[in-house]
Amino acid sequence: MEIKRLSHRLTSLVLVLCLLLGMGLTSVSAADEPTITVTSVSGAPGDTVTISVDASNIPPCVGLSLNIPFDLSQFVCVESKVNPDLAAFAQQNGGSATLISGTGSPLIQFFFIGNKKSATLGHLFTATFLIKEGAQTTDMQPVVTTFNPEPGSGDPPAAIQTIPGTITVIDAPPVIPVESVTLDNNSLTLTEGDTGSLNASVNPDNATDKTVVWTSSDESVATVDQNGVVTAVAPGSAVITASAGGKSDSCEVTVNAYVPPVIPVESVTLDNNSLTLTEGDTGSLNVSVNPDNATDKTVVWTSSDESVATVDQNGVVTAVAPGSAVITASAGGKSDSCEVTVQQKPIEITGVEFEKDNVSIEVGSSDNLTVTITPEGAGDDIDRVFTSSDESIVTVDEDGKITGIAPGTATITVTIGDFTATCTITVTEKQSGNPDDSSSGSGSNGSGGSTQTGDFGTPLAGLLAAGSLCAAAMLMLRKRRR
Repeated sequence: MEIKRLSHRLTSLVLVLCLLLGMGLTSVSAADEPTITVTSVSGAPGDTVTISVDASNIPPCVGLSLNIPFDLSQFVCVESKVNPDLAAFAQQNGGSATLISGTGSPLIQFFFIGNKKSATLGHLFTATFLIKEGAQTTDMQPVVTTFNPEPGSGDPPAAIQTIPGTITVIDAPPVIPVESVTLDNNSLTLTEGDTGSLNASVNPDNATDKTVVWTSSDESVATVDQNGVVTAVAPGSAVITASAGGKSDSCEVTVNAYVPPVIPVESVTLDNNSLTLTEGDTGSLNVSVNPDNATDKTVVWTSSDESVATVDQNGVVTAVAPGSAVITASAGGKSDSCEVTVQQKPIEITGVEFEKDNVSIEVGSSDNLTVTITPEGAGDDIDRVFTSSDESIVTVDEDGKITGIAPGTATITVTIGDFTATCTITVTEKQSGNPDDSSSGSGSNGSGGSTQTGDFGTPLAGLLAAGSLCAAAMLMLRKRRR
């Protein structure tokens, strides 16, 4: 009997222990269950709230998809974002983590495909909702549609517990309407390109919505931004209106044309105050008008005597005839002048020749060669250059005077500009009966003088004396012609 009693006691003890162990194992298993959790939030109509969807204790898997349905008449999903780390992991392994949602959809759909590699899931995504007027407190219940565990794990798909999140809609505060909108200015005058500011007061101060909207009746004349800054665009009138809560106030804006300030000319300066030209030639004058930003820098050019020199409106001076004229540049009441001297244009040479082509002189004698230049008056300003082909026979100076050196023939050449002429000079022995030769004949040359007879006798000596006087007279005539 004692043995049977002991056996019953042991059996009861084992049963109790098994019951206790079973309860413990059940408790541990419940704590570690795979779970999808949605956070709870609260807000009033018109607010936006964001829920977070997270996974915990889910075995490594290569695929998971779930939906969160909601009532479009109460909520609108305005934004959703996948966990960027999860999206990057999936992309690196040839998979994807995506969300399908939108303002017109009553469903948020989440898809995870690991493809080549399984993942231990944590934070999945967030979703932001706009609470509409008349919305009621609602549970956001996730629904798992697909779960694919890690291949080869041998475990069947786990049962995933879902814990909904609640969007609690709280009572909205009472709407306090706008009673009036008042601008600090009801008329404004601006110059095109300028800006001005308007300030709006919305009453009462505790109005629910004090948002001010600014508008312009004509944006081609004046524009306004949402801070009340008015920009003048073009001459004319426009009405700027500030509105809030069905109330408004206006300001009439007048835009005047922009008139730039007049900046006077301070000085006019020519680059040259004297200029010498030959008739028919041209020269240029440059003018500086200061300051650079003068309003009107227009230069007017004038000549004091257009019969001497003219000037165009680019400052180009043309010499007309010999004389002097003053060229003046004027701008903005200021001026500067240049005195222009016009010289006569030289007459161009058309020909040069000696008066005689051949001239004979005796050794020791001199003569002046006469050069004729055509037309008359040409070459007056050009140097004459005389040269001898043989200075051992005859020499010539810069004035064309030749001197016989020794018997023979040489050529004298005159060069004037691009023209030349030649004269052949024949030098002969000096005649022994020449009256100028004091060493020949007999007689004396005292102060009283005497008649020189020489070898020719008295009659011949008279003839020679007459010839000498004639030669002297011809030499004087030639010099006068020069």
